[in-house]
Amino acid sequence: MKSDTAKSLRAVIFTGGVCQSKLLLSEDLHGDLIIAADAGWLLAKQCGVRPDIIVGDFDSSPVPDTDSATEILRVPAEKDDTDTTLACRIAIKRGAREILVIGGTGGRLDHTLANVFLIERLHQSGVSLTLTDGANRARMLENESVTLEKTQFAYFSLFSLGTSELTLSGCKYPLEKASLTRTDLYAVSNEITTTAASISVTGDPVLLIESDAHSR
Repeated sequence: MKSDTAKSLRAVIFTGGVCQSKLLLSEDLHGDLIIAADAGWLLAKQCGVRPDIIVGDFDSSPVPDTDSATEILRVPAEKDDTDTTLACRIAIKRGAREILVIGGTGGRLDHTLANVFLIERLHQSGVSLTLTDGANRARMLENESVTLEKTQFAYFSLFSLGTSELTLSGCKYPLEKASLTRTDLYAVSNEITTTAASISVTGDPVLLIESDAHSR
């Protein structure tokens, strides 16, 4: 297991919920620190990945029987944090500033929304969190430009956390310095029409969600 370090690490956290594991990218399965949150250890096992740490109250899965190389952290069922949030706290304490959460969507809507809001919460503290279930990928953008290649994810949607300015090109619905507020929904389900789309964001942070070509 990786020890505490001042170096910024990339953590991968497997969770419960829905995940199309066959659509995960190969780089999704590798990190400096691998954590499974509760039933996420079953997903990690399915993906052929051995976690460094398994944490949870194990109310949605049996306590895993693992070798001594995996650290088991059992917590009470009644707590303030979800298992995923707790796993993120552990990852940050161990030095992670980049976190990929695998799973965590579908099923109970409240848990899905909690994981989406967790992206915003960690962004505010300087930690980059990406959430993926194989068919969808969500992350935060703020005062930056990114390029989205048309590979697995052909569609993308943008949601402002306040008031943002967007410039989009290489997509079905291009924009030039357009204002997007938190209640605007016109930037949902855009489509990459060239080899790559370009997104430039200024102002308040924007949630970017990429979706698989077959997702609707």
